[in-house]
Amino acid sequence: MRKRVYFRHLSFVFLAGLFLFLPGILNAQDQQKPRWWEIKMTISAKGEYKQDAREARYSGIYAFTIAWTGAMEVDQDDYLLYHTSSELLQWEAQERAAYPQEIKVLTTQDFPDKPELKVNYILKKGDGLYLDFVVRGFDVPLSPATEHFYLDLPTSEEHTFASSRGGYNPHIKRGSNKIFLDEKQINRSPLEKSFAWTWKNQAWLQETDNNIFQSNSHSVQVKIIITPHKSSGTSTHPIPPPAKKGQALG
Repeated sequence: MRKRVYFRHLSFVFLAGLFLFLPGILNAQDQQKPRWWEIKMTISAKGEYKQDAREARYSGIYAFTIAWTGAMEVDQDDYLLYHTSSELLQWEAQERAAYPQEIKVLTTQDFPDKPELKVNYILKKGDGLYLDFVVRGFDVPLSPATEHFYLDLPTSEEHTFASSRGGYNPHIKRGSNKIFLDEKQINRSPLEKSFAWTWKNQAWLQETDNNIFQSNSHSVQVKIIITPHKSSGTSTHPIPPPAKKGQALG
């Protein structure tokens, strides 16, 4: 009987000690979790577009590279995404318009608009973090034409709105534009991840006296480097003030 009482006494002492030290253990583990993450993303693309009509034939080619940097921090059960900088590192374009009497060629300097990256948010679904971004395009052809169409540029799967007929995602021909990170992996050490896909959309415009063929395609490579930081960052980390709710990040 005494042995049982002694055993119960030891069990009580052990549990009491565990409850005393448990908050400290959990707090120490919490201190090891990253407070914020630095994000670097590079988007490179090459593409072409065409329009064949009765009055002329148009063809264009382009290539660009955009570098985006930002940061991310925990917001309860979700994450806040911050914009630091966005830079168009490379932009080359050319358009050729073949009219019955002449041929006109436009070069990079003749393009008034350039690709513009908009990073909107990062969404947590399960153990994955999914990035929403779109590279904004412009109307083509630039040369005089009876019809023009929007030049769709790379868009992530989460960004469901697109200007092309039928949306953007259904026209992925190879690869995937699902840009995501494993939540568990980014907590341990710096992570580098790459994505690639090809996209193509073609359409016919039926008019009374003119049928117009339009084609738009590109290949894309995306590289993301995300680095965790365990410091609180109250006065040292480069996170700017958060964007207002509903405001797109550049």
